[in-house]
Amino acid sequence: MGIRIKNVTEVRRRLFELMDTLQNGPIFIAKKGRVSAVLMDLADYHTLLGELEDLTNLVHTMGEGECGCSEDDTVRQILALDECGD
Repeated sequence: MGIRIKNVTEVRRRLFELMDTLQNGPIFIAKKGRVSAVLMDLADYHTLLGELEDLTNLVHTMGEGECGCSEDDTVRQILALDECGD
């Protein structure tokens, strides 16, 4: 399913119905024409937090290595690997 953007009025009116569809992906909520919030499944949120924690730990571990790289350099290296599909 594609990106779902709903205005805040619609979300307010259909909240319970929309909550039942969150397994299909998050819903971005727009206020005055600008996306300002995300409604997402709690399990997906916890997964996202876990992945963020893993990446943070990886950056700290790599930054403590013998390469002499700063954490910013380490992040750039990780992002470059991702862009190459490695």
